[in-house]
Amino acid sequence: MKILFMCSLALAAADPRTAVEKAIPVLQKTGPIFFEKTGCIGCHHNSLPAFTMNVARERGFKVDETIVKKMRDITANYVDSRRERILQGIAIPGNEDTVSYVLFGLAMDDSPNTEGTDAATHYLKLKQQPDGGWSIRAHRPPIEVSRITTTAITVRALRAYDASSR
Repeated sequence: MKILFMCSLALAAADPRTAVEKAIPVLQKTGPIFFEKTGCIGCHHNSLPAFTMNVARERGFKVDETIVKKMRDITANYVDSRRERILQGIAIPGNEDTVSYVLFGLAMDDSPNTEGTDAATHYLKLKQQPDGGWSIRAHRPPIEVSRITTTAITVRALRAYDASSR
């Protein structure tokens, strides 16, 4: 609730640039806190903020690179620690939706390929549907809203980490 209040204060800023400058630190704080409290990576607290920080940086906004690196390392280590389970078909909670978002977030942070990312791409390939898309496991807008969203994020993740395309 506190984070929502802080974000609403940022949005009440005088102009869009000021609003973004106020929102970036709030978004960056959520990732490490979420992981510390849950022991899990979340699309909403880790992967989408990684994407957002990448876009913010490209647009000339100041981003705390120490937090970016911390979250990239936490996320990469999380994926690597689950490698064996992923290879057994026991994915990160949320299945292909979450695996795709996690890889997408790592790609946005320019995180290198690891044995964990290789396992995750293998898992995603196995989960591809006959029509070429990927299914959503839960209808939780705005992140999990349609097969189109999941398929687009999965394609992006595979483009970044597919070991067979190297």
